[in-house]
Amino acid sequence: LSIVLDTFQCVSFVETSLSLARCIWKTSPDEECFVNEVRKSRYRDGALEGYSSRLHYFYDWLNNNMERGRLTPLTKELGGSPFKRRNNARLFSIMTQRPERYPALLNPTTYSHIELVEDALNKETVYVLRQPQLKELSAHLRDGDVVAVVTTSRGILISHTGFIIKAPDGRSRFLHASSYHKKVVISENDIADYI
Repeated sequence: LSIVLDTFQCVSFVETSLSLARCIWKTSPDEECFVNEVRKSRYRDGALEGYSSRLHYFYDWLNNNMERGRLTPLTKELGGSPFKRRNNARLFSIMTQRPERYPALLNPTTYSHIELVEDALNKETVYVLRQPQLKELSAHLRDGDVVAVVTTSRGILISHTGFIIKAPDGRSRFLHASSYHKKVVISENDIADYI
């Protein structure tokens, strides 16, 4: 288990923030609790059992954590609709399509495990909220809601993530680790404008 705290990518920012919050909520704000919470959120069913046990696709990360009661799903409840790519292109395939980017996939067993994960994910019905819906839903979003941004890139569904933070003016802004700004930022405008 490797936890880096001097820099964040969007997923590590969400994962780290939720782990810290859980430890504070449990009144156990110590290193042992934090490491345990990161492990529980990062790996399938909370068990670190090699490279393929990690929840590499953020959609998988969300679902596995929801299945274990660690997150509450909101997308469908807020009016999300089923999502498919044009020509029914696979939503999850970037890892096995580009194994050179993932050195662990040079191991045939690991490659097969990741291929099974992708196959299972591609059989699921994925629900998303469309950008026009966000303006209407902004008032229903709360501090700490996790936002997953869907991309147009093939082979991957979610390209970015962060949290909702309610501004004093009532707008739902986006708190996220920005690769562009190279730091954690809050969007100037509402999440709908950001998207």
